[in-house]
Amino acid sequence: MSAVEEAAAPADPVVAALASERRQLVATLEQLDPAQWDAMTLCEGWTVHHVVAHLTMPFRLGLGGIALGVVRSGFRFDRFSDRAARAGAEAN
Repeated sequence: MSAVEEAAAPADPVVAALASERRQLVATLEQLDPAQWDAMTLCEGWTVHHVVAHLTMPFRLGLGGIALGVVRSGFRFDRFSDRAARAGAEAN
């Protein structure tokens, strides 16, 4: 880790661990080829693209977007999550 990265590192060990996990996930995802992005996962009907869209939903939509989406989905988070993941996957 460089001096700049060390100075910017979060003081909270949990936050630091989460940041490290996210960096590792990004490094893994950057290596995927198009066929791997389109591969089906253990989540029924979802490709790797859908799963990544689901994982990044809070960062892409924010709390307000999620709350509005859940309301529009009849307060069914599973329905909202599926729709948001599919829309996010199609957008990329």
